[in-house]
Amino acid sequence: MKKIVAFYFCLFVLVTNAQEQKIQYNEEPLTDVIRDLEQRFQVRFSYNTAILQDVSITYTGQTTLSAMLSFIRDKGQVEITEIDAENFIITEAAFNENTSQYSLDEVVIVSEYVTSGFDQNKENKAITLQPKKLNVLAGLTEPDILQSLQRIPGIGSPTESARLHIRGGTPDQNLLLFDGITVYHGGHFFGMISPFNPYITERVDVFRSGASAVYGSRVAGIIDMKSFEHVPEEFTGSIGSTAIHSDAFVKFPIIKDKLGIVLSGRRSLTDVWNSFTYNSLSDRVFQHTKIEEVNNVRVEEELVILEDKFYYTDFFGKIIFKPNENHKISVSGLLINNDLNHASSDEENEGSSDKLKLQNNGVSFHWKAQYGDSWKTDLKLHYSKYDSKYRFREFNGLEDTRLYVNGNSIDDIGGVISASYHPNKNHKFNFGYDLTKYRVTYDIIDFEDNISINEVVNNRKRVHSGFAEYTFKNDDWYFRAGIRGNYFDNLNDFYLEPRVYGEYSFYENWKLKASAEIRNQGISQLLSFEFDELGLNNKIWALTDEDDIPVLSNKQITSGVQFADRGWKIDVEGYYKRIDGLSSYTKGFRPVNQGGEDYATGSSTVFGVDILVKKRIKKMSLWLGYSLSQNDFRFPELQEGKFYGNFDQKHVLSFSSTFNYKKIQFALGWQYTTGKPFTEATGITELQNDDGSTDFDITYGDLNNKRLPAYHRLDASVMYDFYFHKEKNTKARFGISVINLYNRENEIDKLYRIEGDTTQQLTAQTDIGLGTTLNMVFRVSF
Repeated sequence: MKKIVAFYFCLFVLVTNAQEQKIQYNEEPLTDVIRDLEQRFQVRFSYNTAILQDVSITYTGQTTLSAMLSFIRDKGQVEITEIDAENFIITEAAFNENTSQYSLDEVVIVSEYVTSGFDQNKENKAITLQPKKLNVLAGLTEPDILQSLQRIPGIGSPTESARLHIRGGTPDQNLLLFDGITVYHGGHFFGMISPFNPYITERVDVFRSGASAVYGSRVAGIIDMKSFEHVPEEFTGSIGSTAIHSDAFVKFPIIKDKLGIVLSGRRSLTDVWNSFTYNSLSDRVFQHTKIEEVNNVRVEEELVILEDKFYYTDFFGKIIFKPNENHKISVSGLLINNDLNHASSDEENEGSSDKLKLQNNGVSFHWKAQYGDSWKTDLKLHYSKYDSKYRFREFNGLEDTRLYVNGNSIDDIGGVISASYHPNKNHKFNFGYDLTKYRVTYDIIDFEDNISINEVVNNRKRVHSGFAEYTFKNDDWYFRAGIRGNYFDNLNDFYLEPRVYGEYSFYENWKLKASAEIRNQGISQLLSFEFDELGLNNKIWALTDEDDIPVLSNKQITSGVQFADRGWKIDVEGYYKRIDGLSSYTKGFRPVNQGGEDYATGSSTVFGVDILVKKRIKKMSLWLGYSLSQNDFRFPELQEGKFYGNFDQKHVLSFSSTFNYKKIQFALGWQYTTGKPFTEATGITELQNDDGSTDFDITYGDLNNKRLPAYHRLDASVMYDFYFHKEKNTKARFGISVINLYNRENEIDKLYRIEGDTTQQLTAQTDIGLGTTLNMVFRVSF
């Protein structure tokens, strides 16, 4: 009986594309029609959205996919090219030979990876996210970029934030680019929300491994985000709000087909409305910080909250200029800001205030040019400014009794010039030069009892990089080999990075793939053990040096197999990586109990396998993601032998589903992970100082010798799309999302502290993840 059911199920899948279906479109935008056809017939279309603008489709009747595509060709005046049974390319119908070559090269040729909006880029082998095409995802009201990427096996966040850990790497080991601007900011709301507006993000290329030699400066993942790249044809935009922030964006032409502008802005509502979403996120972020402690004791100790303000903003602007078919110039600007002010005092006017400001601003210039059918050049100039400033003040009336200020800033400026040569459709050569100049400062001002301490660390570095790459592809093979060389002038040292990636397709639906690469990193985040009364921003960026902070080096190999046919996608990829040059400062280890120095170096080895099983059935997508991995640290100066890495999670399992019914989208997702390791405290040690005073310190067992309980939660989302008018030129969306439906108390971290004035007691401080968190969205697009 089971065999019979399986046979008929397979038969149904095989004939779905050929079957007639009842279709009814009444002046539907062509983009909506294409999306509906993808769901009905389990196929994928690759296209530039600008080509489909201003085209509407009216059709009623029984039809096959082939017949419908013919109708669209005539009605929309477009070309539809079949790549294989599942994949099609839509291009403009009429253009000369040179224009054809240029336009086709810009089309992202993809096939669905997880669900609509997640694709595999056949040009550079990245996993590509297109937020505009993204189906609703469980737990999200908006296509938050960094949260959405966590649906890909091997990418996650053990801290529930938008700070991504990619195959055993840490967030500071990922390269985040937005229109070529390097982003160092960890995310809005102290990492909980991506600092990038998804509505102006056209495409995100993600590399878990196998990155092109074009990319440098980081040893883990590459996340390359691009905003709108084409001159807008008409005035369009949208405005919307969730229970946590509001935003708006517009794009419009200045000179038809020549010059256009994109503008966006987003601001939180957190300083004017303590919404249910804000309260839930606050419970997660501010737990065990001064803000939570003050709020807990304000009533019983008659504390007065003088100021309690927190908000975030981000703004983006872009000018796109296309003087002719062979040249395109764009200038982008990005501003990201987070502000927190908190102050309280008692009835005697003794109190304290905390101010924290985090900013990441940047600008980029991009000039793409084509010369004939074979040559292209690409010039990119970029500047990024990261600034973190924390100010603590204790006062008694109008008099300051203590003032503490620390700041961390990065100036990152540089440029890349590259050229590519396409002798024919099978071969491509790419080479270029990359120069980046860093200036990183860290300063401290500490004034107490008329004693002032000033400390300033100011480091500079230039990185000169050259790269060359060769790509070969045909119907069966894809092969890319490249090399990148980096010279760090502050170390007077040169680092060579060979990269190779290959794929072989066989039996039409099967594919073997493998990669090997070396990458190096010269800037990292360190855990600061300096005074931090607020307890929120204790990481600083620092450059490598010849003494305490070595260059990170990653050697990584991967291999895997993939199957794709009739809505099925099975992807299995194994990997092994070794990272040398880790610092105890970067990992938060403070080896006071080992009797050694406060600083130690080490390495990590990570091996694992990422598995994706996906099936699309008409308007439903189902996928199962599973990652098996082990991350081992070795720090000989801290502990003999290996021990688990700080964020090691052996098992990560997720099940997700999306379903579309007319104008309603549903999503449900469940995830399970092994609890992350922590170091268990064993007691308190009494220390005698030279002046006769006594201090107390915590004694620990072996590093990361215990694990937190398993983590799991269930998320859901539902969205409803509708039009205000029959003309269907103004579209609206209303949606609700829920994180952690059954309100599981997940432990995500555990630390220890000593409490008590006369009698010291060891207290465990356990951080709990998000409880049931409701959010809503309303959006209008025009």
